[in-house]
Amino acid sequence: PQQLELGNGINAEDCAELLTRLHRFWCEESPQPKPEQSGASCEIQACYGLEGIYAQIANKPFHTQNRPGQLGSTARNQIATFGRVLSDTNHHDLSSLGFFTESWLVEEQSMLGARLLRQDGSVVGLRPKQIVATRHTDTTACTLGVVNWLAVTRSGQLRAGIRHLPGIPQAVSVISSQAVAVGAATAVAPLLLPALANPKTPASPLLTHNVFKPGHILEITFSDGKKQTVELNISVEKGIDFERVGFTNVKI
Repeated sequence: PQQLELGNGINAEDCAELLTRLHRFWCEESPQPKPEQSGASCEIQACYGLEGIYAQIANKPFHTQNRPGQLGSTARNQIATFGRVLSDTNHHDLSSLGFFTESWLVEEQSMLGARLLRQDGSVVGLRPKQIVATRHTDTTACTLGVVNWLAVTRSGQLRAGIRHLPGIPQAVSVISSQAVAVGAATAVAPLLLPALANPKTPASPLLTHNVFKPGHILEITFSDGKKQTVELNISVEKGIDFERVGFTNVKI
């Protein structure tokens, strides 16, 4: 709102919410319930939340890099369940650690999104603006999406409208350079959407809430060990459990 000179009294999150609703009604298919379908096109697996999605992509839980004496949420959960912190070198069933997937049927799909029908009798609640990842049973690549709408069928199954995010996500780690300087660095488990040529889209990380600050310097570590230093500049999108941000590279 400030960049468009709309005044300081207009909240940026309210503007983003309004644009999301307008996009849904103007550019997407109506989420009105449709007749029950028996022959769904294909089955996919879905998981939720940045940590859960990270675990499925990296095939291991994320281990937070904390200061000595501090434990991350994953380590605390492992101690509560197994009495110890599990090693990266061990092969563990992700579902036994709480990183599970659910079966959904794809009723309709396009480049922009999909209409899904949940098959499992799950007790996991979903909400609009929640981050999800879907994967076809015959591939290892995940597609990120955001829940646009939810509806319950006459048979009691959950139907969801998912808006796809562009690109194949990578599991990376980021750490604040400012925090490193004062010895209080804490890494988080973000995802990185790559830059695309068509449609032209810059690379963008998906972070947990309260990590983004304009001008914040972050160090991104990729799965192959390579590092990239970036400066955060804008918040592209904010969901209930993630924030997608833009950045510029910083020359060291």
